[in-house]
Amino acid sequence: MTLNELQTQFYTAISAPEASAINPRLLAKLSLSTKESIERIDIYRRSRLLSLQKTLMKIYPVCLQFLGSKVFLTLANAYINDHAPTAPDLNSYGNCLPQFIKNHSTISSLWPYLADLCQLEWHWHQVFHGANNTVLDLSALQGAIAENPQTIHFFLPKQAILSSSPYPVYELWALSQPEYTGKKLVCFEPEQLLIWQQQRIVQIGVLTQAEFQFLTILKEAPEFVTACEIAQRQFPELAPDRLLSELVAKGYINSFMIEGA
Repeated sequence: MTLNELQTQFYTAISAPEASAINPRLLAKLSLSTKESIERIDIYRRSRLLSLQKTLMKIYPVCLQFLGSKVFLTLANAYINDHAPTAPDLNSYGNCLPQFIKNHSTISSLWPYLADLCQLEWHWHQVFHGANNTVLDLSALQGAIAENPQTIHFFLPKQAILSSSPYPVYELWALSQPEYTGKKLVCFEPEQLLIWQQQRIVQIGVLTQAEFQFLTILKEAPEFVTACEIAQRQFPELAPDRLLSELVAKGYINSFMIEGA
């Protein structure tokens, strides 16, 4: 058995759901009895499993709270068995859990909003480990608009995420935060969100339909004149000039550029 084969067999052994699922060729390479070899390998197997469980619990605390530890760990173990880590940094692990929940017939039927709630948690996690944004320089923006408004490009915060759901996932998420002091009754209506980091704090903005539509356009076509033309074709009821000032005031537009400058 080559070194590469030995490493592959060892990884397969510690990734297996049961300690007994070990290739006899690997056991033969260890200078121990079969029982002792299985017990030693099982230490690594359980350590790996515990590490991945803790990673998912850290990234998805609201999902853990909704399901309870027992159900969440059962779900996590099933996910871990189907989705091995593909990178050494475990901050990138768990991105497929929302889809995994959506495909889980029992959980998705009992909690139809849970997959989208977990998607919000993953977005929060991405943004937390992503780019920081500073506050927009409003005086510089006013000067640029006064000088040549036709050539300005507007940008959402760096690595901001636009998200929509038929469920009130932000309300459910906020309700589960320990510092929450708002209303306890959730209205089950669709939500559109913008998630970004500003001054080292993750921000979540609940958008109107018009704000979501125009920000979606700006993300793909940041030149304001072009974005207005697209908006008028796709959503004639939008008022881009009025929306722009609101989006800037709320921090949803974070930077700008003058074409050719």
